[in-house]
Amino acid sequence: MPKIVDHEQRRVEIGEALLRVLARDGVQQVSIRSVAAEAGWTRGVIEHYFADRDDLLLFAYRLALKREAEVVFYSQVESPTDRLISLLLRALPIDEVSSLDFRIFLGLVGRLADRPELASALSEDHREYELRVRSYVHLAVEAGELRSDIPVETIAHHLSVFVDGLGIHCALYPESSSSETLEEKLRGFLWTLTPRESAKK
Repeated sequence: MPKIVDHEQRRVEIGEALLRVLARDGVQQVSIRSVAAEAGWTRGVIEHYFADRDDLLLFAYRLALKREAEVVFYSQVESPTDRLISLLLRALPIDEVSSLDFRIFLGLVGRLADRPELASALSEDHREYELRVRSYVHLAVEAGELRSDIPVETIAHHLSVFVDGLGIHCALYPESSSSETLEEKLRGFLWTLTPRESAKK
């Protein structure tokens, strides 16, 4: 009888091999061949799931978004505002794991000039991230921690755009992008979106 393949489990294993290649060798070394060698399979196995290197990077980005969400979801932070800040920080290079995720994002964004069709897929995933940000803003507003005449959707969008720009700053000036400095910048920007007399520190 033919062997029954658990495709979901195989994608998990490919993802693990992909992340090991990224962490050890960097974005430029990601390829069908390198991931196949890391996983101990033939190129044909990887090509069954992914068409090319860009497909692999997009998959890695989705794994990064999932990891970011899980870190915040399972954290012990109770304040909705602190959870929001934590989510925003995870998109920036504040530790070893988030630094890898950040490099994945930069590597994928760098491919958009050559592969503009990737922008459509990437924008869908980024939209999901913004919806996650919006949900935490909404929780903070419901808890009375944030109050503003600006709609929740607009606040979330402003925060998402600010984090994207802050990420570019991190890439240009890594020496001045400590986690403490980045958190201070995020809280300062959030502060500008809420009245000073009603926002809680």
